[in-house]
Amino acid sequence: MIPEIDKIEKTLKVALVGPPNVGKSTLVNAIIGQKIAIITHKPQTTRSSTFGILTDGELQMVLADTPGIFEPRKNHKLEQFIVKNALNTIARTDLILLLVDAYIVQKIVEEDIDDKMSSRLSMYHEAMEILLRSKTPKKILIAANKVDTLDDQTIVENLSEDAKSLVYSTIIGSEYKSDDKKIIPVSALNALNIDVLIDTIKPYAKNNPWEFGADQCTDISERALAEEITREQLYLVMHAEIPYSVKLDTDSWQEQENGSILIHQSIIVLKDSQKNMIIGAGGRMVKLIGERARIAITDALGTPVHLFLHVKVRPDWVDKLRI
Repeated sequence: MIPEIDKIEKTLKVALVGPPNVGKSTLVNAIIGQKIAIITHKPQTTRSSTFGILTDGELQMVLADTPGIFEPRKNHKLEQFIVKNALNTIARTDLILLLVDAYIVQKIVEEDIDDKMSSRLSMYHEAMEILLRSKTPKKILIAANKVDTLDDQTIVENLSEDAKSLVYSTIIGSEYKSDDKKIIPVSALNALNIDVLIDTIKPYAKNNPWEFGADQCTDISERALAEEITREQLYLVMHAEIPYSVKLDTDSWQEQENGSILIHQSIIVLKDSQKNMIIGAGGRMVKLIGERARIAITDALGTPVHLFLHVKVRPDWVDKLRI
């Protein structure tokens, strides 16, 4: 009998990096093939890093959906917490996948940078300056997201080496030195070229034991995922009215004999005015948030959910964050 040869396990830790609202969470969900990160119109929806896990053969790819990197305001503890969390996560990864709007890539190649485009590029410059300042040098590859929105996708799909160098120097800056400049056109929203992206970053894997089980797709618990989904629906329903300084806590989680889950969550805010706004006239606003969150959590967990929301005021919860 031929003895079984031990499989050589490989791991690749990838940090998805970019300014707010560039599509990092959407791309993680597309690569993993299911929802593990929340998505809203509101910048800085991602507050702490979420890991998506894709295991294929001997390779386990761990994708870190990091908060957008920006210069936090002084004395703004929540912003400082967000940025420090992102940088700490990036420091533990092997590769940076920088998400850039494909339209920006096109404009750089065409050398058509007006004031509006310069303003958009400044967000990348700020993020990369902070990243380089953090002294966590990594290999950086660029994913040109939203390529499906271009009138002519071939402009980004068929870049020459000189064009790629121009994009890298314009977005990342001259301080970044690498002969290995790759730009992968993708659409996170439509899951376009996801296989190409995976095949492109696979060679950067290292021979290391897996950190997660082969069937695991995220490091986030079901309770934490349910909290994030409710926060997502809170932002989607209330739009710009709701402040960033809101969080979710799970008060109780009871699995019923019929397989359903009874969940009580608290929406934590800083002021009574915020509480009244979320509850709404006659409780209609919080009821709408709860109904939409219940449907989304049921879909994510694959089991019926009974969700009850409570709104509480805790003026000091941000001050208690550990930075």
